[in-house]
Amino acid sequence: MMNKHSILYIAVSGLFGLLVGVGLGYWRGYHSVAEKLELQIHENVSVRNEIAELQGKLDSKDLTIQEYMNKNLEQVQIISNLRNAEIAIQKAQQETMQARLEARQEKAKTDRLLDNTLWSLTPAQAAEKAEDAARVAKIPPTRTIFIHESHKPLEFALIPAGPFTMGSPITEVGRDHLEFLHEVEIQNSFYMSKYQITQGQWYAVTGERPSKFGSGAAAKDRPVENISWQDIMTKFLPKLKQFAPRDWAFRLPTEAEWEYAFRSGSPLPWVGHPDISALDSLAWHKGNSAGTTNVVGMKSPNAWGLYDMLGNVNELCLDAFDPMWYTKSPRGSPFAELSLSAMRVCRGGSFATEWSVRQEPGTQRLRAAYRNRINANDKNEAVGFRLVLVRSNDSVLQQIANMRDFSAVPPPPVP
Repeated sequence: MMNKHSILYIAVSGLFGLLVGVGLGYWRGYHSVAEKLELQIHENVSVRNEIAELQGKLDSKDLTIQEYMNKNLEQVQIISNLRNAEIAIQKAQQETMQARLEARQEKAKTDRLLDNTLWSLTPAQAAEKAEDAARVAKIPPTRTIFIHESHKPLEFALIPAGPFTMGSPITEVGRDHLEFLHEVEIQNSFYMSKYQITQGQWYAVTGERPSKFGSGAAAKDRPVENISWQDIMTKFLPKLKQFAPRDWAFRLPTEAEWEYAFRSGSPLPWVGHPDISALDSLAWHKGNSAGTTNVVGMKSPNAWGLYDMLGNVNELCLDAFDPMWYTKSPRGSPFAELSLSAMRVCRGGSFATEWSVRQEPGTQRLRAAYRNRINANDKNEAVGFRLVLVRSNDSVLQQIANMRDFSAVPPPPVP
């Protein structure tokens, strides 16, 4: 049987053994971790040495590498520029092909339109055509209407109905983008005054002398000017009405009637003359007018016997001015309704219009297709008019019949 000393010895021995075991375990664990740390440090040092060695190798080649990289970047940029240029060239080629296609289509359209129109009538042929139309309609080929014994009478020439191509081809020098070629059918023959309305005729009807160029013995035979579209509609035409033949009425020409009568069967810009240098024989313009209007009828007429269709004064038409009218107008006797705009069409150029044999920019306005405009209330010393004589049942007359107050002009369209 063990005494207390033996028991105490055993307990102390066990405790010491436990402590030694635990300490040994911790020592072994620490040694393992230390080994691992030392290995990692060794590996890191090795990596750092490799990096340092590599850096040393690179240091001697930094400039060469930078130049190489710059050279590559330049080559990449050159390649990029070449690619962009190639794309631009391809795009330009496509646009050129499209433009050529459109030009061919436009030319084909122009050729077709021109083939469908009677062209290049001589004065004898035009007179024969007018006589044929007069014979069929049982009306005279010309009319003379006296309004006052001391003033020039109103003389009218019959303009036969028929088709024509209105506007200008894309090849015409000075062409404006508003001059779209389109087919028009003038459905009824009409009379047009051979001369621009004179100052004497205006005075005989209204008792007024509004013209700027109204001095001198010859003034009464110069075209009236410095009058507005409103003045014509409210002062002149209502009083002139009493002189109209039975079943006939006076009015301003429509834009289509004006160009049809102007062309008198010719596709050329200058009333059948292919040479623009012949314009002096046809028109009073800035180069030969001495800065003033001149007596009507002093220049050569067109094939239908109409004088001063170019130059002297711009001629007011009945239509409202609509820049896109040609793209939407009907084929048959078109008329741009007055409600479309406060602007009115005027045609033909004036004594102040420039022109050039060299066809310089801004000098091609003395042409059949050129469209001008002026506010219905405005007056200008370069603007006058001529008249047409139509049947009383004329469709255009019917359209404006309900307009009692022509001073009630609509406001200009919002741009």
